[in-house]
Amino acid sequence: MKKTILLTALGICCMIAVTGKAKAAEKVSGKYHYEILNSDKKTAALTKVEQLGTQVILPSSIDGYTIVQLGTMKENNYHFASASTLRLEGKAELFSSADAEKVTELTIPSKVEKIGVMSFQGCKKIKKVTLPKALTHIGSNAFNGCESLQNITIPKKVKGIGSGAFMKCAALKKVTLKMSKATIGSEAFSTDVTDGYDANGNPKIIKKSHLTKIVMPYKYKGLLKERAFCGYVGTSFTWRDFNTYNEGFLRGCKTLKNIVFPKNLKTIDIPKHCLDDSLSTLKPLVIPEGVKAVYVGQHCRNIKCITVKGKKTVLYGDSGMGAKMISVEKVNCKKGSKTWKKMKKFVCPNFAKKFKKDTECRFFLKKTGKTGEKGVWDCGLKWKRV
Repeated sequence: MKKTILLTALGICCMIAVTGKAKAAEKVSGKYHYEILNSDKKTAALTKVEQLGTQVILPSSIDGYTIVQLGTMKENNYHFASASTLRLEGKAELFSSADAEKVTELTIPSKVEKIGVMSFQGCKKIKKVTLPKALTHIGSNAFNGCESLQNITIPKKVKGIGSGAFMKCAALKKVTLKMSKATIGSEAFSTDVTDGYDANGNPKIIKKSHLTKIVMPYKYKGLLKERAFCGYVGTSFTWRDFNTYNEGFLRGCKTLKNIVFPKNLKTIDIPKHCLDDSLSTLKPLVIPEGVKAVYVGQHCRNIKCITVKGKKTVLYGDSGMGAKMISVEKVNCKKGSKTWKKMKKFVCPNFAKKFKKDTECRFFLKKTGKTGEKGVWDCGLKWKRV
């Protein structure tokens, strides 16, 4: 009996200790509010700032505690939970609404490691922000609605950029990503400024995106979530040595016309929905000689033609839902190549509608004079013996 009472008491004490650690009491020092994160390491999170001017220099320490976090961090930082979250409107977590609209210049302390959810949301006049080298995480909607921000450089140590982190930053022209393994959340760079929806349910754009340049490492092994770069309005995008588990990060890039694949790539993995939506002007994909495998996910509806330069490249479709490379209408490749030999792997729904008995696209040879014979895979609604 005594043992049971003792264990129960210990359990209650542990619960109290854990609860106390999880939710620290907010402290106030002048115009700054903060929470202690680690009393041993003397670190704290800045949670609120009052009485702002146009130029804001956030403190590096308060009452002897080093500021390593701005605002609050939350779980599930990279996905929007629902459609309503996409339409999220709100003020900055750190500032009042009135103060947020005053700020034109912002200095973040050098030891800050995390920028929390909605920390600077709605700071419409901020033109320049320098992120510290120590930074590891940017919370969802952290800079949402910073309409005047023109350039941003994400430091090397960053491991995650939350959903909508730079949403509605219409003036943003250039994004430089120095890190190579970070997760970039849904609509992180969805930079059009919208106001409501039209009769068809599409957002009404009141300020168009200016994002024409995304600089990132050749080897990028971080995870790119759905529509991560949908604010990109450039006409050409250079592919990278990407992770194989990405989502449709280029979905919604309406101006994209050309995808450039570097010659030293070995594998190209185009995730489902990546080249979808409004990409009606997309040029045929040209696969360099050194590429061994190309994977095309479902619903990449604007990939109509693929030209394979090498002899050892094999094309694969997404086997999910029983469909493979459902959008591709034509593949050009060399006779005798692996591509030429493996054509039966691909199913074309256009052909299936016309010829019910045979659901596979047939492969023909085309005499081209100088280059000899090339294989042409034609999945149009009409059979053409080329």
